[in-house]
Amino acid sequence: MMQVRAPMAQPLTSESTYGTASYIVLVDDQGKTSCSLMMAKSRVAPLTQITIPRLELTAAVVAVKVDKMLQDEMQDPLQQSFLNRQYNSSVIH
Repeated sequence: MMQVRAPMAQPLTSESTYGTASYIVLVDDQGKTSCSLMMAKSRVAPLTQITIPRLELTAAVVAVKVDKMLQDEMQDPLQQSFLNRQYNSSVIH
């Protein structure tokens, strides 16, 4: 029986794009862990100049929305999900 551990969302940012990649961690009966990509979403940054910190916050918002959507779509209840980044959770939520 596979145990589903917390899904993990990782916001990604560069000067021209931002997005997120969401992974799920599974653990089998023998304790073997595997990680799989569930969904990735990317967007092109606006043509107007935007700072990298603002793009990082925008990517974090996308990551939270994707994480919520995946949690709602999963049939089995999941353990707590987390964002795999050094963001302060009070800023993101």
